[in-house]
Amino acid sequence: MTYLSLAFVFLGSIGCQYGLILFFRRRALFQQIYELSPESHQKKAATPALGGVGLLVMLWLGCLLVEFSPVVLWVVCADTAFACIGLYDDIAALVKGKNQGLNTINKFLVQLVVAVGLVVWFSVVVQPLTVWMFLLAVVAFVGASNATNLTDGLDGLLGCNAIIS
Repeated sequence: MTYLSLAFVFLGSIGCQYGLILFFRRRALFQQIYELSPESHQKKAATPALGGVGLLVMLWLGCLLVEFSPVVLWVVCADTAFACIGLYDDIAALVKGKNQGLNTINKFLVQLVVAVGLVVWFSVVVQPLTVWMFLLAVVAFVGASNATNLTDGLDGLLGCNAIIS
């Protein structure tokens, strides 16, 4: 991938995110704040929901600029699968008008099923895994997904962590 392609993906993702933020604000699709949270958390009530949609769109557009391999396809599909869980959770929260879309147990079970499916796919298509590596990969997927969800806080913590990593 050339630097020009990388610049296109970067600028495109900024434009896409900005456009989606404006779109979601106009339609009043705001994140629901947990009613028992501290008063300082209420300022996040004006944060548009569904922010991952733009990231996902640009991920797929960016992949069109690289040479597709089974590993690239697997990584993009893994990101897409977990993004779809988040998208469903956000939409369910908006429909319910509450802070929680999926309940904790259902979300964990969906993450577990998706992680097992992705690791099986990886083991079959990319590289065979031992039982211990298989289990470690599933735990890593579910753990990273939950860590991402917990880190996405009031002050852009997830964005800062993503930039660093």
